[in-house]
Amino acid sequence: VEVRHATTRRLILGAKGLEKKGSLEAVVADAAVDALRETPGDVLCFLPGQKEIHRTIRAIRGRLPSETAARAARTPQRAFRGFGAAPARQAAATVHAGSVDVLPLYGALDAEAQDAAVRAGPSGRRRVIVATNVAEASITVPGVTAVVDAGLRRRARFNPAAGLDTLD
Repeated sequence: VEVRHATTRRLILGAKGLEKKGSLEAVVADAAVDALRETPGDVLCFLPGQKEIHRTIRAIRGRLPSETAARAARTPQRAFRGFGAAPARQAAATVHAGSVDVLPLYGALDAEAQDAAVRAGPSGRRRVIVATNVAEASITVPGVTAVVDAGLRRRARFNPAAGLDTLD
């Protein structure tokens, strides 16, 4: 298993929401799109809660180019490179919004939506499953070749003033 880490400063700023560009959702979305480009299968992302999941899904969808833009990026440039020049670098795998399903997975989802996230996707389509860490230990998602873990979680704590458990 290959492990990659985002820079510590970027993750800390994203987790604390101190830098607009480095928000937690943006950091995870960037890592998920990079994983789509660099690995052949599906991507599973872990976030601490439902709110972060939906913001991250929007961020991922916003980072996926349209099919037309992706096709244009794949079109080779026929510029003369000169004799003895190194061959042109092969472009990374191109992904686009029309070929990727971005799906949420958390406990409050209806059973149909949870099943869609957990079962294997249709042939030829990639998936990014954005889940809470509850799913981290309890399920296996077929086709996943990359995992992006925000490293954060919510814990239930008893609030004596309210007389209820709250999530931190």
